[in-house]
Amino acid sequence: MKNKKIIFYLILIIAIIFCGFYFFKILKTEKASQEKYLAQIEKENLFVFKNKNEEIDVDIERRFKYQFYQAVGEIKYDQKNYLGWAVAGNVKKAANDYEGAEALYLAGLENIPDNAVLYSNLADLYYHFMEDYQKAEQYYLKTIELKPDHLQSYLDMSILYRVKFNNQDKAVNILKQGLEQNPQNKELMVGLANVYKKFNMINEAKEVWQELIDLYPENDLYKKELEILQ
Repeated sequence: MKNKKIIFYLILIIAIIFCGFYFFKILKTEKASQEKYLAQIEKENLFVFKNKNEEIDVDIERRFKYQFYQAVGEIKYDQKNYLGWAVAGNVKKAANDYEGAEALYLAGLENIPDNAVLYSNLADLYYHFMEDYQKAEQYYLKTIELKPDHLQSYLDMSILYRVKFNNQDKAVNILKQGLEQNPQNKELMVGLANVYKKFNMINEAKEVWQELIDLYPENDLYKKELEILQ
């Protein structure tokens, strides 16, 4: 009986040693892969700050550099830290380095494929800065797929469809979709009422303003908007 116990413990010890070696090997492989990935990114100058905004003064540029390299440090420590990628990209965007911001957001999505923040940042970049409206639509749609309560995406998409695509149906329907996901949300309802008004759909606009008044009777602005349409 004693010999059986000794054999059992020996097998257990060997198994623990083997498992430890196995996991150490996996961790070592993962670390080597991460270091190779980061080296490639550094080679592409993604982790280099360059100010392209002539309106930024020296103090602001210094602050941007600090924020950028702090974010880069967080990325190097943990490649799945989405805030690191987001902040680094945002700083590059503020410095008018739009291609650099785009590359950082996309690199972040390689590491965190389903992150709504990075998709939203890309949508905003394509719409308001790079003027690639097809890509903006694509990334807005992905944002609301991942985060149906991301109100700004619905509002921005409605403006995008109305102003850049001249598509009345899409401008209206995206806000209706947002309200299906976020019932009686006043920001989306106001957006829908304004879209109806801009497309001269007066009766539909009146209905939305009246619904807003019923929901928020203390808001005089909604009452004034309805009076204008009477």
